[in-house]
Amino acid sequence: HHHHHHDMLNSLHAITGKFKTQSRLVVGLGDESVYETSIRLLRNYGVPYIPGSAIKGVTRHLTYYVLAEFINEGNDFYKRAKTVQDAFMKGDPKEILSNAKVPERCSRLCKEFLRIFGEKKVPEIIDELIRIFGTQKKEGEVVFFDAIPIAEEIADKPILELDIMNPHYGPYYQSGEKNVPPPGDWYDPIPIFFLTVPKDVPFLVAVGGRDRELTEKAFSLVKLALRDLGVGAKTSLGYGRLVEYV
Repeated sequence: HHHHHHDMLNSLHAITGKFKTQSRLVVGLGDESVYETSIRLLRNYGVPYIPGSAIKGVTRHLTYYVLAEFINEGNDFYKRAKTVQDAFMKGDPKEILSNAKVPERCSRLCKEFLRIFGEKKVPEIIDELIRIFGTQKKEGEVVFFDAIPIAEEIADKPILELDIMNPHYGPYYQSGEKNVPPPGDWYDPIPIFFLTVPKDVPFLVAVGGRDRELTEKAFSLVKLALRDLGVGAKTSLGYGRLVEYV
């Protein structure tokens, strides 16, 4: 059995890249939703790492957002993205997205996404995405590895910093009363401290799969997702972006 596993690793095409944080990366705030998976600390070393599941998750969501541009039912973008997500998680994406077509006004992200897949038709793109990410019934063919800081490049740098959220004037807003006097300086703001990885910390990001071409596409999607969506918490505030460098 052990030998067999070794064979599989030999035939795995791994693609790795060095990525630097462009903004702070937030270590768990405890409020992660499906879209936001916390950074964890490697238990034995206390080094921050980004779980492969978080990288896969954000990359998958990037594809949902782009495919949401391909379907025109309804104007609500998030509802369309949800339709796409449900198609991949619960249903048959090719069936559900059978009317999907490349939009005439394609966003920058959509154009970059299409460049990754070349001149393929939408059903073929959906097939490849199913192969990359899998569905509930079928495992994906690409492995998304945990990303860890590159030790030799961070010798003299702190890789964790405290950040602070300052919810000023809590009681005033929470009281919800119309006739409360405006917030004054006498309220004690209670700062919330949390750990972040600062800007410019290098991480090694890797994906692997048997099919080199498919694995390369997955890696290109990871690049878009880390740059434009980010990982960790508070990504909507611009935290957690990473960009590949040489």
